[in-house]
Amino acid sequence: MDNNYIPNFNNTTVDNNINNTPNKKNNKLLYIIILLVIIVAGGLVYFFILKKEDSFKSSEKRKEESIAQLKKENISYIDSLPMIEDSHQISMRSKKEILARAIASYAASNVAIDYNWHKLVLEDSREFFGNIVSKFELEDYLTDEEKIVFNGEPTDEVAINTEWTIESSKVLFWMLGFIKDLNYPSEANMVNANELTGIIMNYNNFDDFLNDAVLIDVEKILDYTDLYYRYHWACREKRLNGNALTGELLSDIVYERRRALEWAIDSQEDWYNFDSAT
Repeated sequence: MDNNYIPNFNNTTVDNNINNTPNKKNNKLLYIIILLVIIVAGGLVYFFILKKEDSFKSSEKRKEESIAQLKKENISYIDSLPMIEDSHQISMRSKKEILARAIASYAASNVAIDYNWHKLVLEDSREFFGNIVSKFELEDYLTDEEKIVFNGEPTDEVAINTEWTIESSKVLFWMLGFIKDLNYPSEANMVNANELTGIIMNYNNFDDFLNDAVLIDVEKILDYTDLYYRYHWACREKRLNGNALTGELLSDIVYERRRALEWAIDSQEDWYNFDSAT
Protein backbone atom coordinates (compact mmCIF):
# COMPACT_ATOMS: atom_id res chain seq x y z
CA MET A 1 0.00 0.00 0.00
CA ASP A 2 1.10 3.47 -0.78
CA ASN A 3 1.91 5.16 2.54
CA ASN A 4 1.05 8.49 0.96
CA TYR A 5 -2.53 7.38 0.13
CA ILE A 6 -5.24 9.38 1.94
CA PRO A 7 -8.83 8.11 1.65
CA ASN A 8 -11.13 10.71 0.11
CA PHE A 9 -14.04 10.46 2.58
CA ASN A 10 -15.34 13.90 1.72
CA ASN A 11 -15.73 13.02 -1.97
CA THR A 12 -17.53 9.79 -1.06
CA THR A 13 -20.04 11.73 1.04
CA VAL A 14 -20.64 14.18 -1.77
CA ASP A 15 -21.15 11.35 -4.25
CA ASN A 16 -23.69 9.71 -1.95
CA ASN A 17 -25.56 12.99 -1.55
CA ILE A 18 -25.60 13.49 -5.29
CA ASN A 19 -26.97 9.98 -5.82
CA ASN A 20 -29.70 10.53 -3.20
CA THR A 21 -30.84 13.93 -4.53
CA PRO A 22 -33.18 12.56 -7.28
CA ASN A 23 -34.95 10.33 -4.74
CA LYS A 24 -35.54 13.26 -2.41
CA LYS A 25 -36.93 15.31 -5.28
CA ASN A 26 -39.19 12.47 -6.36
CA ASN A 27 -40.49 12.01 -2.84
CA LYS A 28 -41.18 15.72 -2.51
CA LEU A 29 -43.08 15.69 -5.83
CA LEU A 30 -45.10 12.69 -4.69
CA TYR A 31 -46.06 14.46 -1.46
CA ILE A 32 -47.20 17.51 -3.44
CA ILE A 33 -49.31 15.35 -5.76
CA ILE A 34 -50.95 13.57 -2.82
CA LEU A 35 -51.70 16.92 -1.16
CA LEU A 36 -53.29 18.24 -4.35
CA VAL A 37 -55.44 15.11 -4.69
CA ILE A 38 -56.64 15.56 -1.10
CA ILE A 39 -57.48 19.23 -1.72
CA VAL A 40 -59.36 18.47 -4.95
CA ALA A 41 -61.25 15.57 -3.35
CA GLY A 42 -62.21 17.79 -0.44
CA GLY A 43 -63.51 20.42 -2.82
CA LEU A 44 -65.62 17.89 -4.68
CA VAL A 45 -67.10 16.62 -1.44
CA TYR A 46 -68.00 20.19 -0.49
CA PHE A 47 -69.60 21.15 -3.78
CA PHE A 48 -71.53 17.92 -4.38
CA ILE A 49 -72.51 17.00 -0.83
CA LEU A 50 -71.97 19.65 1.83
CA LYS A 51 -72.91 22.64 -0.29
CA LYS A 52 -76.01 20.83 -1.51
CA GLU A 53 -77.03 20.26 2.10
CA ASP A 54 -76.32 23.92 2.89
CA SER A 55 -78.87 24.99 0.24
CA PHE A 56 -81.57 22.65 1.55
CA LYS A 57 -84.72 24.44 2.65
CA SER A 58 -87.36 22.90 4.88
CA SER A 59 -91.01 22.88 3.83
CA GLU A 60 -91.88 24.99 6.85
CA LYS A 61 -89.29 27.64 5.94
CA ARG A 62 -90.49 27.69 2.35
CA LYS A 63 -94.11 28.20 3.45
CA GLU A 64 -93.06 31.07 5.70
CA GLU A 65 -91.23 32.78 2.83
CA SER A 66 -94.20 32.36 0.48
CA ILE A 67 -96.59 33.89 3.01
CA ALA A 68 -94.20 36.80 3.51
CA GLN A 69 -94.24 37.35 -0.27
CA LEU A 70 -98.05 37.19 -0.35
CA LYS A 71 -98.26 39.77 2.44
CA LYS A 72 -95.91 42.03 0.53
CA GLU A 73 -98.10 41.72 -2.59
CA ASN A 74 -101.33 42.07 -0.57
CA ILE A 75 -102.57 38.66 -1.77
CA SER A 76 -104.97 36.68 0.42
CA TYR A 77 -103.73 33.50 2.08
CA ILE A 78 -104.62 31.04 4.82
CA ASP A 79 -102.21 29.58 7.35
CA SER A 80 -103.94 26.21 7.22
CA LEU A 81 -102.95 25.54 3.60
CA PRO A 82 -100.47 22.64 3.91
CA MET A 83 -96.76 22.71 3.21
CA ILE A 84 -95.44 21.12 0.03
CA GLU A 85 -92.77 18.40 -0.07
CA ASP A 86 -89.11 19.27 0.38
CA SER A 87 -86.34 18.38 -2.07
CA HIS A 88 -85.71 15.04 -0.35
CA GLN A 89 -89.29 13.94 -0.91
CA ILE A 90 -89.92 14.75 -4.57
CA SER A 91 -89.10 12.80 -7.74
CA MET A 92 -87.70 15.46 -10.06
CA ARG A 93 -87.94 14.82 -13.79
CA SER A 94 -84.82 14.73 -15.94
CA LYS A 95 -83.55 17.54 -18.18
CA LYS A 96 -84.49 15.45 -21.19
CA GLU A 97 -88.10 15.00 -20.08
CA ILE A 98 -88.47 18.68 -19.24
CA LEU A 99 -86.99 19.91 -22.52
CA ALA A 100 -89.05 17.47 -24.60
CA ARG A 101 -92.25 18.55 -22.84
CA ALA A 102 -91.36 22.23 -23.19
CA ILE A 103 -90.91 21.98 -26.97
CA ALA A 104 -93.89 19.69 -27.55
CA SER A 105 -96.20 21.90 -25.48
CA TYR A 106 -94.93 25.03 -27.19
CA ALA A 107 -95.63 23.57 -30.63
CA ALA A 108 -99.08 22.20 -29.77
CA SER A 109 -100.17 25.40 -28.01
CA ASN A 110 -99.30 27.49 -31.07
CA VAL A 111 -101.37 25.22 -33.29
CA ALA A 112 -104.23 25.45 -30.78
CA ILE A 113 -104.01 29.26 -30.87
CA ASP A 114 -104.44 29.20 -34.64
CA TYR A 115 -107.20 26.58 -34.37
CA ASN A 116 -109.10 28.87 -31.99
CA TRP A 117 -108.41 32.22 -33.60
CA HIS A 118 -106.85 31.93 -37.07
CA LYS A 119 -108.55 29.08 -38.90
CA LEU A 120 -107.42 30.38 -42.30
CA VAL A 121 -103.78 29.61 -41.47
CA LEU A 122 -104.43 26.43 -39.46
CA GLU A 123 -102.96 24.01 -41.99
CA ASP A 124 -99.85 26.15 -42.45
CA SER A 125 -99.53 26.29 -38.67
CA ARG A 126 -99.85 22.53 -38.36
CA GLU A 127 -97.14 22.06 -40.98
CA PHE A 128 -94.74 24.61 -39.47
CA PHE A 129 -94.99 23.45 -35.88
CA GLY A 130 -95.24 19.83 -36.95
CA ASN A 131 -91.85 20.24 -38.61
CA ILE A 132 -90.45 21.51 -35.31
CA VAL A 133 -91.74 18.41 -33.54
CA SER A 134 -90.21 16.23 -36.27
CA LYS A 135 -86.88 18.07 -36.24
CA PHE A 136 -86.42 17.30 -32.56
CA GLU A 137 -87.95 13.81 -32.92
CA LEU A 138 -90.63 14.44 -30.32
CA GLU A 139 -93.64 12.73 -31.87
CA ASP A 140 -93.76 10.24 -29.01
CA TYR A 141 -93.73 13.05 -26.44
CA LEU A 142 -97.01 14.59 -27.62
CA THR A 143 -99.99 13.89 -25.39
CA ASP A 144 -103.14 12.37 -26.86
CA GLU A 145 -104.82 15.78 -26.69
CA GLU A 146 -101.93 17.45 -28.51
CA LYS A 147 -102.02 14.84 -31.26
CA ILE A 148 -105.68 15.67 -31.84
CA VAL A 149 -104.83 19.38 -32.04
CA PHE A 150 -102.26 18.57 -34.73
CA ASN A 151 -104.27 16.06 -36.73
CA GLY A 152 -107.96 16.14 -35.88
CA GLU A 153 -110.88 18.14 -34.57
CA PRO A 154 -110.33 18.87 -30.88
CA THR A 155 -113.22 19.78 -28.61
CA ASP A 156 -113.44 23.40 -27.53
CA GLU A 157 -112.19 22.38 -24.08
CA VAL A 158 -109.10 20.61 -25.44
CA ALA A 159 -108.32 23.42 -27.88
CA ILE A 160 -108.60 26.13 -25.21
CA ASN A 161 -106.68 24.17 -22.59
CA THR A 162 -103.89 23.40 -25.06
CA GLU A 163 -103.68 27.05 -26.12
CA TRP A 164 -103.01 28.14 -22.55
CA THR A 165 -100.24 25.60 -22.00
CA ILE A 166 -97.85 27.96 -23.77
CA GLU A 167 -97.60 29.56 -20.32
CA SER A 168 -96.53 26.16 -18.96
CA SER A 169 -93.89 25.89 -21.67
CA LYS A 170 -92.37 29.17 -20.53
CA VAL A 171 -91.88 27.77 -17.02
CA LEU A 172 -90.15 24.67 -18.35
CA PHE A 173 -87.75 26.73 -20.46
CA TRP A 174 -87.06 28.83 -17.35
CA MET A 175 -86.21 25.68 -15.38
CA LEU A 176 -83.60 24.84 -18.00
CA GLY A 177 -81.96 28.26 -17.90
CA PHE A 178 -83.19 29.58 -21.26
CA ILE A 179 -85.34 32.27 -19.62
CA LYS A 180 -83.82 34.39 -16.89
CA ASP A 181 -86.79 35.10 -14.64
CA LEU A 182 -90.43 34.23 -14.14
CA ASN A 183 -92.12 37.58 -14.07
CA TYR A 184 -95.27 38.36 -12.11
CA PRO A 185 -98.21 36.32 -13.48
CA SER A 186 -100.40 39.20 -14.63
CA GLU A 187 -102.15 39.91 -17.91
CA ALA A 188 -99.42 42.40 -18.75
CA ASN A 189 -96.85 39.63 -18.50
CA MET A 190 -98.47 36.99 -20.68
CA VAL A 191 -95.92 34.89 -22.52
CA ASN A 192 -94.37 36.27 -25.69
CA ALA A 193 -94.52 33.38 -28.16
CA ASN A 194 -91.78 34.98 -30.25
CA GLU A 195 -89.42 34.74 -27.28
CA LEU A 196 -89.91 30.98 -27.11
CA THR A 197 -89.67 30.66 -30.89
CA GLY A 198 -86.34 32.48 -30.81
CA ILE A 199 -84.97 30.03 -28.25
CA ILE A 200 -86.09 26.98 -30.21
CA MET A 201 -84.94 28.17 -33.63
CA ASN A 202 -81.37 28.46 -32.35
CA TYR A 203 -81.08 24.67 -32.49
CA ASN A 204 -81.17 22.10 -35.27
CA ASN A 205 -81.22 18.95 -33.17
CA PHE A 206 -82.34 17.82 -29.74
CA ASP A 207 -78.91 16.77 -28.46
CA ASP A 208 -77.37 20.22 -28.94
CA PHE A 209 -80.42 21.78 -27.33
CA LEU A 210 -80.15 19.42 -24.37
CA ASN A 211 -76.42 20.05 -23.96
CA ASP A 212 -77.08 23.78 -23.51
CA ALA A 213 -79.83 23.20 -20.96
CA VAL A 214 -78.84 23.72 -17.32
CA LEU A 215 -81.43 22.66 -14.76
CA ILE A 216 -81.69 25.37 -12.11
CA ASP A 217 -81.50 24.63 -8.39
CA VAL A 218 -84.38 22.37 -7.35
CA GLU A 219 -84.80 24.47 -4.20
CA LYS A 220 -85.67 27.47 -6.37
CA ILE A 221 -88.15 25.38 -8.35
CA LEU A 222 -89.79 24.36 -5.08
CA ASP A 223 -89.87 27.99 -3.91
CA TYR A 224 -91.99 28.84 -6.94
CA THR A 225 -94.08 25.69 -6.60
CA ASP A 226 -95.06 26.67 -3.08
CA LEU A 227 -95.74 30.29 -4.02
CA TYR A 228 -97.91 29.35 -7.02
CA TYR A 229 -99.78 26.83 -4.90
CA ARG A 230 -100.81 29.73 -2.65
CA TYR A 231 -101.42 32.09 -5.59
CA HIS A 232 -103.76 29.44 -6.98
CA TRP A 233 -105.65 29.19 -3.70
CA ALA A 234 -106.26 32.96 -3.72
CA CYS A 235 -107.47 32.92 -7.34
CA ARG A 236 -109.79 29.98 -6.69
CA GLU A 237 -111.12 31.53 -3.48
CA LYS A 238 -111.93 34.74 -5.32
CA ARG A 239 -113.71 32.84 -8.09
CA LEU A 240 -115.75 30.70 -5.68
CA ASN A 241 -116.48 33.14 -2.88
CA GLY A 242 -115.45 36.55 -4.19
CA ASN A 243 -113.76 37.56 -0.98
CA ALA A 244 -110.05 37.05 -1.72
CA LEU A 245 -107.49 39.67 -2.69
CA THR A 246 -105.57 38.66 -5.81
CA GLY A 247 -103.94 41.89 -6.93
CA GLU A 248 -103.00 41.76 -10.61
CA LEU A 249 -102.81 37.96 -10.71
CA LEU A 250 -104.29 36.38 -13.84
CA SER A 251 -105.70 33.04 -12.74
CA ASP A 252 -105.12 31.31 -16.10
CA ILE A 253 -101.40 32.10 -16.00
CA VAL A 254 -101.17 31.05 -12.36
CA TYR A 255 -102.85 27.74 -13.18
CA GLU A 256 -100.63 26.97 -16.18
CA ARG A 257 -97.42 27.87 -14.41
CA ARG A 258 -98.44 25.69 -11.50
CA ARG A 259 -99.14 22.85 -13.96
CA ALA A 260 -95.53 22.94 -15.17
CA LEU A 261 -94.09 23.21 -11.67
CA GLU A 262 -96.14 20.34 -10.24
CA TRP A 263 -95.44 18.14 -13.26
CA ALA A 264 -91.69 18.74 -13.12
CA ILE A 265 -91.30 17.77 -9.45
CA ASP A 266 -93.41 14.60 -9.69
CA SER A 267 -92.41 11.98 -12.24
CA GLN A 268 -95.85 10.35 -11.91
CA GLU A 269 -97.89 13.51 -12.44
CA ASP A 270 -100.17 13.70 -15.47
CA TRP A 271 -99.65 16.77 -17.67
CA TYR A 272 -103.32 17.46 -18.35
CA ASN A 273 -104.86 16.15 -15.17
CA PHE A 274 -102.34 17.26 -12.57
CA ASP A 275 -103.28 17.52 -8.91
CA SER A 276 -104.46 21.14 -8.71
CA ALA A 277 -105.99 20.91 -5.26
CA THR A 278 -105.79 23.91 -2.98
